[in-house]
Amino acid sequence: MNNPMINKIRKIESGIGLGNLKFGMFQEEVKAIVGLPNYIEVHEDYLGSEHRSETWNYDDLELRIDFSSEDDWRMDTLAVNDDFYVLFDLIRIGQHMNEVEDKLKRLNLDDYICEDISTIESPDHKLFDLRESYINLWFDDRRLSEIQWGPKFVDENTIKWPHNNNGKNELADIGVKRYESDYLFEKLGSHLDEWLDLIFKETAKYEDLISDFPLSTTRENLRTGTRRIRYAIKMDEKVDGSIMAKARLIHNEHGDIGWMAVEWENDLTLLDDYLHID
Repeated sequence: MNNPMINKIRKIESGIGLGNLKFGMFQEEVKAIVGLPNYIEVHEDYLGSEHRSETWNYDDLELRIDFSSEDDWRMDTLAVNDDFYVLFDLIRIGQHMNEVEDKLKRLNLDDYICEDISTIESPDHKLFDLRESYINLWFDDRRLSEIQWGPKFVDENTIKWPHNNNGKNELADIGVKRYESDYLFEKLGSHLDEWLDLIFKETAKYEDLISDFPLSTTRENLRTGTRRIRYAIKMDEKVDGSIMAKARLIHNEHGDIGWMAVEWENDLTLLDDYLHID
């Protein structure tokens, strides 16, 4: 990795963080260490939830950082996907599952839960849940593909934050205008409802789109579900500061069938909209 700060964030520390990055830091404190990400995603837990979380995605560092409104926008989860990072001075991305099992046994950490969560898209997808260490190890094709971890808990509802905050408890300045997520979600919902109405009103014009829906789908069958917002911060293929807002598409008989999205410039001028059926 050709990044000057990388050696400051190499070592994964269970319950603590990643090198100089410590759980409990506010966004401005994190930005001071690793700068701004390539893009930021705002997540909604479930439709209508007041809880929000942000994921900062660093493509060049193969690093994801999560902040949660429930935790007063403190950093509460980290995930890495590169063999540069090291866990317990032994475990790295790319190692075979058998090798990781052997290393965990040597560390007396073999009291974990192994879950098979394979899907059609990921036919060999497994998880080692190291609950006592608050670590998840994800495997694809029996190779370690992601290490994800968070802070420790004092009890069921209380986190033991390893970092004492000196910064401001607020969302960081990301160099582009931010909008209230509720406002963007409402704007997204209005756009998608109008678009779905139009698709089933002008069926000849949207014949190709309608053919992607389950057979005999009508407008009454469809609604939107959980939503996300993505701010493009440093993405070569995207307009600086552009915003993509997307929502899951729900069929009342077939369940979750895909997603719909709108892309705006940072001033909310429409760039494009999308429909994708899984």
